[in-house]
Amino acid sequence: MAVFLFAALDTKGAEADFLREQLQALGVACVVVDVSCGPVGSATADIPREAVFQAAGFAADVLAAGDRAAAVDAAAAGAARLAAERFARKELSGIVA
Repeated sequence: MAVFLFAALDTKGAEADFLREQLQALGVACVVVDVSCGPVGSATADIPREAVFQAAGFAADVLAAGDRAAAVDAAAAGAARLAAERFARKELSGIVA
């Protein structure tokens, strides 16, 4: 079982890294899911934003279209779908965002 950490790694990479380290130090498996819509940051995602957009039925090039609202909606839908799939397989015990 793991905890998903939804984070916009384009702006909150350092914070996501810190929280992942704290959870792991407590023995909690943490899966970082990048839900960012801006430029790629320096933090590492276990599930990259391309996979999040793909889970929502969008190609990552939705970002290039310049429609931030559509990109945010796609990221939210993809993140929700990935979480629901992992939860159904009993691989997800919680979410931090």
